[in-house]
Amino acid sequence: MHCREAPDGCMILGMRIVFTNHALLKMGRRHLSRNIVADAVRFPEVIRESWGGRKEYYRRYGGIHLKVIVKRERAVILVLTAHWIAHVPDS
Repeated sequence: MHCREAPDGCMILGMRIVFTNHALLKMGRRHLSRNIVADAVRFPEVIRESWGGRKEYYRRYGGIHLKVIVKRERAVILVLTAHWIAHVPDS
């Protein structure tokens, strides 16, 4: 799997934030910068468990929310994808 680090060496709890090539491709198509996605990972308003050991991070920007799917691997938070959603789903 090919990956790229977040800008400015972004870290959370001593873990580097790294983007998969898939995430970067989808973020480019959705006009999402690495900075805004890294901020959502560092400062989420909601964190939800997902399947396969993944987590969903949510952060509100204006009237919509950014959803970021991540997976922790050793000392890395791996960003798998990110996209805008209208609201955070109920648990």
